[in-house]
Amino acid sequence: MYSDDSKILVFKTNIKTFRSKSRVQQLLEGRDDVLAFNVDQQDADCVLRVVAATITAKEVIALVRDAGFQCAELD
Repeated sequence: MYSDDSKILVFKTNIKTFRSKSRVQQLLEGRDDVLAFNVDQQDADCVLRVVAATITAKEVIALVRDAGFQCAELD
């Protein structure tokens, strides 16, 4: 499905609403280094999963935080 080099990055966020999800979607869609992503708004941690080609966890955190949301990597 994705290349062998891709990795799944998982984050705890406060992306709780459709509007919030749309803001993050605008940031992540169209980036060549993000293959796919989703936000589980039913989860208490509003988990963001990013299938990454080359983007790092630190870069995702910076993007999400710059948009005004909390974001911390989950192990």
